[in-house]
Amino acid sequence: MTHQNLLHQKRNRLLINKLLFSGSYSELHHTITHEVTHIFSYQILYPDLFETIITNQFIAQPPLWFMEGLAEYEAGPIRAEGEMVLRDAVLEGGFIPLNQLSDFSMIDNVYLAYQESRSLIDYIAKTYGEDKLTVMMRKFTARISLDR
Repeated sequence: MTHQNLLHQKRNRLLINKLLFSGSYSELHHTITHEVTHIFSYQILYPDLFETIITNQFIAQPPLWFMEGLAEYEAGPIRAEGEMVLRDAVLEGGFIPLNQLSDFSMIDNVYLAYQESRSLIDYIAKTYGEDKLTVMMRKFTARISLDR
């Protein structure tokens, strides 16, 4: 459901396509939490998008595995289907290399990419503490100028 919903970053608006609602309120809750996490993340990264554009000050864009992994992590515990897909990838040697998780458009199994990204965030949180996720997000807010 997440891929076909619209997140309007400029207006902090989330549109849920009612035609895609499967009837599962658990799935709806997951999708809303996932997308709202993106809204909050972009607010941290771009607190004033217009000012960022006119001053030519931009941030280093976080890798997609971080943004999608964080949204999946915040949406709740990994589901049985996600665990199954990850286990199959491990057993069959089908894991997507980390350097390919910066752009999901070239990946055949996007669901696996989301689950691997979530797994990476889960590993970071469990190994180093959830507070390190906040530290990482703040590191991405370092401004860079394109005038150099």
